[in-house]
Amino acid sequence: AQVHKGALLVDGAWTPVAVKVLHPNVDRYIHADAALLEVVADGLQALPRVRWLNPGGMAREFTKMLERQLDLHEEASNLDRFRANFDPGRDGEPLVVFPAPMWPWVSEAVLVESFVEGQPMLQWAAKLPQDAKVRQEECNAG
Repeated sequence: AQVHKGALLVDGAWTPVAVKVLHPNVDRYIHADAALLEVVADGLQALPRVRWLNPGGMAREFTKMLERQLDLHEEASNLDRFRANFDPGRDGEPLVVFPAPMWPWVSEAVLVESFVEGQPMLQWAAKLPQDAKVRQEECNAG
C-alpha cells in the first residue's frame, strides 16, 4: 500500500488526512506468493525433524493474515478498536494516539483517516527520565 497526505473538506473546513491506497492487483501477488509458500511448506512437512513445527499450518495462517490486509475496512475497524482501548493519560490526553477512520471514505482498497503527527517509539522512549521506576510507570500508563 501507499500512504499519501491529503486534505478533506469537513464541515466547511479543510482537514488534514492520510490516504492509504492498496496497489492495483496486489491480491494477485499475495496469492502467487502464498501458493509458492505452500509448496515450500509442503516440502518441509515431509521432513521428519520439521514436521512437528507444522509448516503447512504456519503457511496457511500467514496467508490468512495477509488476505485480511487486502480489505482496508478491517484496518479501519482495528483503528476504532485501538482508539477505544487506550485510556487517556494523567492529563486527560492519551499517551498513544491512533488516527480516526473517516468512514464515509473507507473502502476495500482505500482508507482515509485523520492525519496524526507522531514520532517513532524509540525517540519517545529516549525522552523519558532515566529513572527506571518512572520509565516503568510511563510504559504501564501507555
